[in-house]
Amino acid sequence: MKLEETYIRLRTHFHNVGEEEQVDVTMQQLADDLFYTLRNLRIIIKKMEEVGWLTWIPGRGRGNRSSIIFHLTKEEAQLQFFKSMIFDGRENEAFIRVETEAPSIMLELTDWYYHSKFIVYYDPAIQRQFINIRELITKENVAIYCSAIKESLEHATEGFTILIDMNGEKINTPDVEGEMEELRSLVVSKKPSAIALYTHAEYMYPYLKQRMDEMGHNKIFPTKKEAEAYLDAF
Repeated sequence: MKLEETYIRLRTHFHNVGEEEQVDVTMQQLADDLFYTLRNLRIIIKKMEEVGWLTWIPGRGRGNRSSIIFHLTKEEAQLQFFKSMIFDGRENEAFIRVETEAPSIMLELTDWYYHSKFIVYYDPAIQRQFINIRELITKENVAIYCSAIKESLEHATEGFTILIDMNGEKINTPDVEGEMEELRSLVVSKKPSAIALYTHAEYMYPYLKQRMDEMGHNKIFPTKKEAEAYLDAF
């Protein structure tokens, strides 16, 4: 289960508690209510704290009540979760589920999907930026592409990884090379630990390798699974 899904369960469980509002709870009570072992719940809570979604204030002494403060809204977690589903190619499932599980974000998700030229988002839970290039990058849309990358990079922390889907076989036209070079320099300055790109179009490898060589640890793979395995090692 993705971290976003667990956070959504937490916010659903505490549906009457607002963001930045402190609520008392015991770890055992929470584990029982959410059907987790104490060990797994502690790991999950720690991960959520690390990415800034909540604050856990442990109680003093055995059995004493602790406190939890939520910083991320349920809707923000849902939006992140459904974006990740769409990036994985599960568009139909995502839109069917959002209609019943999160109708309040349907418009925002639909707008992001249909009006965005490129699927770009940053997942703080695994410190990874996802990029899916869906159309040729030209003078007409390069500003949109660069803006999307820059916006997601604002949330990136040093050592993050980047996964790029190029299965649409879309690259950029020569007249936008200046903007692309500036963008590559920005990516390098953010100090990613590794970049992986995957595409089934082997004829593109020489071109893509030339563009990626200056950006540190990076490789090109034929499948998403291989690319993810490479990044997971960092």
